[in-house]
Amino acid sequence: MRRIILFLTILATALGFSSCKKNLLDINANPNTASYSTPQLTAPVAIENAARRANTSYISLGFWVGYYATSSGFSKPVETYTYDITSSFLATTWDNLYNNLEDFDYVESQAKAQNLPVYEAVAKVMKAYDYHQLVDLWGKVPYTDALKGVQGFSPAYDDGQLVYDDLIKKIDTAISIFKAPGTPNTINSSLDATKILLFGNLLNTSSSAFLTKWVKFSNTLKLKLLVQQSQIGRDAYIKENLNGLAASDFLGLGDDALINPGYTTATAQLNPWYGAFYKAYQSSGDTYNSTVASDFAVKSYLNTADPRISYFYTQDPGATTYLGSIFGDPSGTPKAAKIGDPSLQATGNAIIFTAAESLFLQAEAVQRGYITGNAQGLYEDAIKASFAYTGKSADYADYMAQPSTDIQWDLATDKIKLIITQKWFAMNGIDILAAYNDFRRTGFPAAPLSTDANSKGKVPVRLFYPQRETLLNTANVLAAGDVDVFSTNVFWDK
Repeated sequence: MRRIILFLTILATALGFSSCKKNLLDINANPNTASYSTPQLTAPVAIENAARRANTSYISLGFWVGYYATSSGFSKPVETYTYDITSSFLATTWDNLYNNLEDFDYVESQAKAQNLPVYEAVAKVMKAYDYHQLVDLWGKVPYTDALKGVQGFSPAYDDGQLVYDDLIKKIDTAISIFKAPGTPNTINSSLDATKILLFGNLLNTSSSAFLTKWVKFSNTLKLKLLVQQSQIGRDAYIKENLNGLAASDFLGLGDDALINPGYTTATAQLNPWYGAFYKAYQSSGDTYNSTVASDFAVKSYLNTADPRISYFYTQDPGATTYLGSIFGDPSGTPKAAKIGDPSLQATGNAIIFTAAESLFLQAEAVQRGYITGNAQGLYEDAIKASFAYTGKSADYADYMAQPSTDIQWDLATDKIKLIITQKWFAMNGIDILAAYNDFRRTGFPAAPLSTDANSKGKVPVRLFYPQRETLLNTANVLAAGDVDVFSTNVFWDK
């Protein structure tokens, strides 16, 4: 039996919270046994866990892309600081993603069998959401042979491009279902509004609005997978798969894809990002106390008079300005800024996808000629969406008026660099994996390397397979090829 943190204990008629102290849900090891649950019971748990994984798994990568360093007085994370990673680095993320995929696979198969097409489509999209993270970090991964339970203990590894191509097809199938679900009675009740957490609130007023939002989210995820392939000579393929899509087909201003199953200040029910830094409500943990702003990030925000710095970081009360530590410095900087208090909300929403990221992707896609539109307008809307998300809307106009080559579209000679740099500003603590992916495929922004004396001098371009996978699936791991974390690029990173 594997155990999944349950924020979503199902009561008789609605979604609520259990008084059980552990607040955990046992999920049967055989997800194909229909009697153990239902798509409606499993979907909210799976969606919440997908957000949890995306929000909390990649803090260590935030050091590599220039967001974080370690506080003075704390030992430095050796693998992160030296880049000398082992098979244990993010190994639990591999396990957690596959566990989550099992749940979505169950939702998909049972929804199809029970004629619940919207649940089927939701599961297809969320499987793409999880699978792309696996490919982005490990390259070749089990896919075709994965999620087969007792019949698939030793799955073969598929090439990352094959996985991406099939995910695009599955997203397209899901979009077709959302546009014509066939059985609308399965999605228009208040009960279903609590089961499909993402945009579920729209079901209370309009199933059409709910479906439209899922189409936009699906298109946006598809856009992300395609734009990420911009460096490998697949422009024709990318354009073909985006043909006919315009800005109105993607998440736009005000369309942040967020969930909140009812996070509370109880220890087992905290918002995931808050819980990553606090061991209990208002009781900070080692991760909060040891993780501080990097010198690079602080200077980047201050140099552009960016008011969002107060959202992403909290100035030390004993400092006269924001300070950051140099990544790799064994001593750290006293009074360096901590993770921003405004971003740490115990009962706040968890993130699936932000409007800002969607708009930056659209701006890049237009600039590269993949879709039609106004790249400058989309770029500026992306920054506006980030300012709205961080509570800084009132400062947007003043920020954009600055004559900076890191802000002004007309002053920037390299528009892609401008888009990616501003996207980096916006993704701080929001989608760290996106920033890491952008850094690998474009080199922007040029965050400084670790100054640790034992540093390998290069950011890894992918990860080692987890040790347990190597031990239990040896033949297929070996067949996937030798791995050098500094030169064995994932397929889209050339």
